[in-house]
Amino acid sequence: MLVTILVSLADGTERLLSAEVAEAPPAPEDLLERFERNGRLAVGDREDVSFDDVLRVEFAAPDAQTSPPWFAGLHDEDVASAMESRFEKPPYEE
Repeated sequence: MLVTILVSLADGTERLLSAEVAEAPPAPEDLLERFERNGRLAVGDREDVSFDDVLRVEFAAPDAQTSPPWFAGLHDEDVASAMESRFEKPPYEE
């Protein structure tokens, strides 16, 4: 399961950090140790900050799943009629 946390830093910036875990930790702070590098918090490939600079840590809301724009308004009946009119059954199904 992919868990994302939002980390607010003392300089006013916010960083999203994600980690793959077996199960979600009870508190977002528990995930911070996965990003520890040399006693500092890794917020990027080449960037880290002091843990003292962390003001707040919270779970980030997952992005809503959306369908592709061409799918809007498509109903099962539309698919069924399209399959009947343009689909040829293989000889073994006739």
